[in-house]
Amino acid sequence: MSRNTKSSHVPPHNIEAEQAVLGGILLAGCQGRHRVADALEMLVPEDFYLPGHQDMFRAICRVAGRGDPTDLVTVAEDLRNEGKFDKQVNAPYLAELAGSLMTTSTLPSHAKIVFADARRREVIEQSLALVGAAYDKSLSLGEIQEHASRLVLSTQTQSARSPETMDQLVPAFMDNLRQRRRGQIPGLSTGFPDLDEKSGGMRKAQLITLAAYTSQGKSVFALNVVINALLKGARPGVFSMEMEADEILERAIARDAMVNASAIQRGRLSPQEWERVEASAAKLRQTPLRISDLSSVTPALALERSRAWQATGGLDLVVVDYLQLLKLSKSSRTRENEVSEGSRAMKEMAKTLQVPVLMLSQVSRDGAKADRLKLWHLRESGSIENDSNQVWFIQPWDKIQEGTPRIEIEVAKNRGGACGSCFLWFNREMQAFRSVDRHGGETLDG
Repeated sequence: MSRNTKSSHVPPHNIEAEQAVLGGILLAGCQGRHRVADALEMLVPEDFYLPGHQDMFRAICRVAGRGDPTDLVTVAEDLRNEGKFDKQVNAPYLAELAGSLMTTSTLPSHAKIVFADARRREVIEQSLALVGAAYDKSLSLGEIQEHASRLVLSTQTQSARSPETMDQLVPAFMDNLRQRRRGQIPGLSTGFPDLDEKSGGMRKAQLITLAAYTSQGKSVFALNVVINALLKGARPGVFSMEMEADEILERAIARDAMVNASAIQRGRLSPQEWERVEASAAKLRQTPLRISDLSSVTPALALERSRAWQATGGLDLVVVDYLQLLKLSKSSRTRENEVSEGSRAMKEMAKTLQVPVLMLSQVSRDGAKADRLKLWHLRESGSIENDSNQVWFIQPWDKIQEGTPRIEIEVAKNRGGACGSCFLWFNREMQAFRSVDRHGGETLDG
């Protein structure tokens, strides 16, 4: 059995591994159904290099789907009924595959080889298409860069695919349930107990959207969540496309040192304030916080940099400030299409990295400003609501009010959990959000 190629380089494949997978499944029959399931969950017919092997695996999938044993006789009968028997795929060849193995124990490892070679072939095909696009003068540079970004995201997502059996899933689920039974939240804490209770925290692989009108405290609130996460030992990474890193540090130090942020900005600090600022700066220097303040960030760059952070020091949370500033192609598409693409990419990034992604989103203020934000406000910005596991709103508040405003944070969507509101005090001078105690005062637990 052979396969010709027009390229001078033969695409990556391993015929022996493919034969071992097919033979192992035929040999296993009813006795090794768990190993058969592993291969069926990991592979699709197109992962096999030879067309005849693809036909055989399709037959195996059909037989298994009916609940029948994937043995030699049943698979051969299915191929015959589908008209797929020929000089290369026939009963003697099936018998040869089944008879070439003494055990099915190597089936999972051979399946991984087939899977890896299939992913390599996909990368080659997509890369050749990218080269062709680069030669096409009718395409803009932005369109070519978008093609490249999608290639990176697609490759990362496909490479993360792996079998998820009940033997793997149930223990992790029960560990999570035991934590909840002990009163622990299943996700990373925000540092605000009421919000944690409502939301369940920031769970791995979740996309959490924090939405508000402009200048309502989205960035400051997200920074408070980051600092609180640091205090819990987490390793966060921030993509700030609006603020420079120095401005983020100003706010972080003001919040931690309890010093007026404008005083830090002007450098007018009393000796006592300077001492607190120095102590906060020294403490912050020792943390694993990562900040990227590039103004032009594509989803592919965000994923690439996050993977680098994850590999070099670990990563527990990604903050994207904010969605509408992600760099996406504008090739004859509506703004809604662009924002939808960005939110889907952030969802894929959360699943690929297996960490929560806190994505800030600016709510459009077309027409009159609403007294309260609702989920339908996000529908004007594409598929944000559908892509998000959770949606948090900073409900509108009057910026000109004096004193320390009391801010409502509403969990408007919580897939698989409860919704509701909590209230926080916002100390604008110190750039600090604090929990509201049961007497309506301010606490320091945030």
